[in-house]
Amino acid sequence: MLKNPELGSVALVPVTLEDAEFIVEIRAEAVSKGFLKRGAENAEMQRAWLMRYFERPDKDHDHYFMITEHGRKCGTLRAGLLDPKQKMFTWGSWCLVPGLNPLVAIASYLLAYEVGFSIAEKTHAIFEVHHENAGVLAFHRRMGAVETGARHSDQIEFQMSREAFYLSKARWMEKLQRAV
Repeated sequence: MLKNPELGSVALVPVTLEDAEFIVEIRAEAVSKGFLKRGAENAEMQRAWLMRYFERPDKDHDHYFMITEHGRKCGTLRAGLLDPKQKMFTWGSWCLVPGLNPLVAIASYLLAYEVGFSIAEKTHAIFEVHHENAGVLAFHRRMGAVETGARHSDQIEFQMSREAFYLSKARWMEKLQRAV
């Protein structure tokens, strides 16, 4: 299991069964907009999914996190393909409570890449964004992610290299260390 990555007051904390209701609630808006695939429809279904997740034999393959700020739950994030056989990793299921300080989003974004690039030592990340999620598409492009040209249903595939991430990270670190 990974040590909880932190950046100022923002941390990625492994999910627990007690997080089931929060996960269902936070995903509901993104699912209703079509930005995420439908998942568990209630807390009991989510707890059942989490039990299967906890019992998997390939526990180091991916990690599902709660994003916290000052210890308060404020989002979810998943990092996958973290086994040593892969040069790349994936990340997604990035949902945040509406109305958060935008720097919490930046910090959680940076932490997702810290998991893949610094902790798991991968060379690049692959992730998808719904084609109608204009704000998130613009955000990733500003951060240095590039479209691969692949489309999966309504999703646009992006790639972020380790080098592009470290350039992006350097632009934000001073601001984040003062504010978060």
